[in-house]
Amino acid sequence: MTNDFADLIADLARRHGGTKQAFARAIGVSASALSRLLAGHGAPPTELCLRIAKAAQVSASRVLRAAGRGSVADLLEDLYGEPAMRRQQFAAPRLTPYEQTLLDEWRTLDVPEQRAMALLINRTAAARTAVKALPFQRQRKGVR
Repeated sequence: MTNDFADLIADLARRHGGTKQAFARAIGVSASALSRLLAGHGAPPTELCLRIAKAAQVSASRVLRAAGRGSVADLLEDLYGEPAMRRQQFAAPRLTPYEQTLLDEWRTLDVPEQRAMALLINRTAAARTAVKALPFQRQRKGVR
């Protein structure tokens, strides 16, 4: 851990308002533990870094990187940051307006009606699959 972490903690404690003791309580440590962090002694555990970020309302990545835990910050950013948001945009296709209308209508149905519609959809899909599985000549019945 570098002095970057101690400097960051000092800045966050100052901006938190109140006393260092109040900031220590907010992050769930004793005043003496906060003093050790401010003095640059010891590497803070990941959970403490997250509590600091939450209490100070700053990016968890910022605190984790300052604490020398860049690999954890990378994981969090990949899971919840901008890359994750980009993945979510492309994860599922957007509904067309017509599909959205159908979904809205579906939501107005009561449970038995939804079950009946689901049964109809499933049987239609199964029938289509069965027809596709037939040999080519049998699909074109009567056509030579």
